[in-house]
Amino acid sequence: MPLRYVCSSLARPAARNSYCLTYRRFFATSNGSTEDLRQTLLTALKTSMKQKNTIASVTLRSVLSDVYSADKNSNDTLVDGKSIQQILRKAVDRRADAARRFTAASRADLAAKEEAEVSILEEFLPAMLPEDELERVLQSIIQNLETPPNSDPRKHLGQVLKTLHAQVDKMRLDHELVKQKAASMLLAKVNS
Repeated sequence: MPLRYVCSSLARPAARNSYCLTYRRFFATSNGSTEDLRQTLLTALKTSMKQKNTIASVTLRSVLSDVYSADKNSNDTLVDGKSIQQILRKAVDRRADAARRFTAASRADLAAKEEAEVSILEEFLPAMLPEDELERVLQSIIQNLETPPNSDPRKHLGQVLKTLHAQVDKMRLDHELVKQKAASMLLAKVNS
């Protein structure tokens, strides 16, 4: 069963003539069909255009442009749902990084715009793996890993990440957090 997203409500903020879309996620354990996620993005774009929500429509057009570009680069075939999710995740990461840079440069107005775009795009992505769940999975992997005492933990990091990616979907992981946690847990195991 593919991923399904349904527009659950329209909320009207305090600003006159501006609307905000709220989407409810419906997840199923499946491969996620290309047409479903692509069609969901198109439906959300049409809805945002009808509601005259310029931030949402510009953001969704930008992501759909990236999807169409990936379609053209993939030898006349449509990219699959996983690739569309990767495109969405990269777009979220770019906008979150821009928001951090704008905040550091004391440009709160531009940072707020980027954060609004992040919140729009995150509605189409699966939820990230909670940190405590990530620690539990990493702990079990590292406990089963055989490492000689006083060895370099960086040598075993690749094996830990490979095992983790076999157990957990990559799209649900924050890769920087995973590397940091895995390295610190490996260092603790090697030094003990």
